[in-house]
Amino acid sequence: MEEQEGVGEEEGKKGGAVEAWIESLLEAEFYTQCECGGSNRCETNMFCIDCMGKAFCEKCKMEGKQHSEHRVIQVYKSSHATCFRKQDIKTRMDISSIQSFINNSHHVIYIRPRKSNGHRNGVQPVNRCVVCSWELKSEGDIYCSISCKVAESKFLFFFFSFEVVFDVMTADGNLVSSD
Repeated sequence: MEEQEGVGEEEGKKGGAVEAWIESLLEAEFYTQCECGGSNRCETNMFCIDCMGKAFCEKCKMEGKQHSEHRVIQVYKSSHATCFRKQDIKTRMDISSIQSFINNSHHVIYIRPRKSNGHRNGVQPVNRCVVCSWELKSEGDIYCSISCKVAESKFLFFFFSFEVVFDVMTADGNLVSSD
């Protein structure tokens, strides 16, 4: 298997299938009250790649020993949507073709598509996300979020997983299978 740029061997794409931790990440709820019972500021903004469980807060990470040796990644909020800093996520998964945005001087990658997509003064967008049609600013990118890239890769994996078998009739009337 050829290693992808910026992706560790154990964390790269495996045969077109989506890794379990990414599926778990997409199901996690971020920026909700943490179950630890801490103050109102204990919002879930951490995700453990090794545990693949629920999101948790910084207090849980600092006080708990559960994730001390695990790969934990922090989630941020930008334009009311959850995202990762590009520098943090690019070593964990293939983020090629996903549009990055700038938030507080950091390039970020959104986890899910944003809710609204206002047009800028009637200007037609140059490019759109191939899954959700979100307006993209770069011609080289085709996804607006990790979720959109995963959705299309799951579709393509499913589509190309089918083995095509067909029968051919010979001149003498016999059927010959293609497999």
